[in-house]
Amino acid sequence: MELLDNNFGNMMRRDVELHGEDYVRRVYPPRASFCIPLLIDPENAYDISVRPTPEMEAAGKPPGTNLADKLLNEPGQPERCCVVLRVAGEEGVTNARARLLHALRARAAAAHSPGLKIDAKARLGDALLKRGYFPESKILLTEVLEAREHTLGADHPDTLLSVNNLANCLNARGQLKDAEALLRRALEAREHTLGAEHPQTLLSVNNLANCLQARGQLKDAEAPLRRALEAREHTLGADHPDTLLSVNNLANCLQARGRLKDAEALLRRALEAREHTLGADHPDTLLSVNNLANCLNAGGQLKDAEALFRRALEAREHTLGQGQLKDAEALLRRALEAREHTLGADHPDTLLSVNNLANCLNARGLLKDAEALFRRALEAGERTLGAEHPRTLVFAKNYAGCSRASGTCIIL
Repeated sequence: MELLDNNFGNMMRRDVELHGEDYVRRVYPPRASFCIPLLIDPENAYDISVRPTPEMEAAGKPPGTNLADKLLNEPGQPERCCVVLRVAGEEGVTNARARLLHALRARAAAAHSPGLKIDAKARLGDALLKRGYFPESKILLTEVLEAREHTLGADHPDTLLSVNNLANCLNARGQLKDAEALLRRALEAREHTLGAEHPQTLLSVNNLANCLQARGQLKDAEAPLRRALEAREHTLGADHPDTLLSVNNLANCLQARGRLKDAEALLRRALEAREHTLGADHPDTLLSVNNLANCLNAGGQLKDAEALFRRALEAREHTLGQGQLKDAEALLRRALEAREHTLGADHPDTLLSVNNLANCLNARGLLKDAEALFRRALEAGERTLGAEHPRTLVFAKNYAGCSRASGTCIIL
């Protein structure tokens, strides 16, 4: 009951106010069924209000705070308990994962009605997808799509959401051709039922364009990217965050096609708008700084590119500091190891993690280690994606720039 109160108490109070008690009585029991009892050795259960984990000790984090350095028990607030369960060793992690998935599937199967069972499977499939469990996620998301097609119809919003989620899973597994077919289906249905400029339709447009880019079909990707940008400018305004995201996406596509002047103009627009609305040191602004620097670098404008790269690096060092870069390195290594284990060494998402870890090492000044990882990403990208694939070209630029100066790398 303490766990349930911690997990759902705040949401329950909010939903009672918004939707009433009947809603909470109907919705929360199936949610609560996903709270799973665990048996674990006491030495691997850390109440971090009194005992830090080994990782916290190594990072110099004292007990009494959570993993985000927030006080667990602030003065005047109810006392809270935060327990971290630590499973060590590959065999232990594999066993824990298998038991957890088994329990989750059993909870989904035990839901009280067919509709709740489908919803439970959908939540589980989405959670597994976000955590990188792609084979298990594909099975569940396929089952959910087939069930919703049968009960709701092919063009129901929930069915189309399932189409999109399964496409995302296939895309993450590298099954890009199958993902493209599903994304085209979702787009056509949303255009028909919602209209050409509905936010969900534009999301489908953007998802399809991203899939086409990942397949190396840059010319085909440009048209939907322009469509999404024009529609967002019309419905949201020129400086809306979603509009600027579309500006950036189109610029990346044009740059990959070698149209550097057109890309540069768009990237300058995005940077100026973000500086004005978010401030000079906001992470999204610094991302625009980095993207423009990369474009200028590709066009041979090395002096201007260097100035922007230095600006981005100095701002990130100021806001993050070397200590947080060290923490970021640990998280990036963990993500890389997980993707190597679940996807394989040469999967596109694994290479993405290789690139991002190398970028972090480069920012820390560990150029030799960064260079080795950039080389690995480049060689694997050439072998599996092709030398002209947009992601391979990014790996090549990062590898070439790593030995010149830190901060010249592109996070994907």
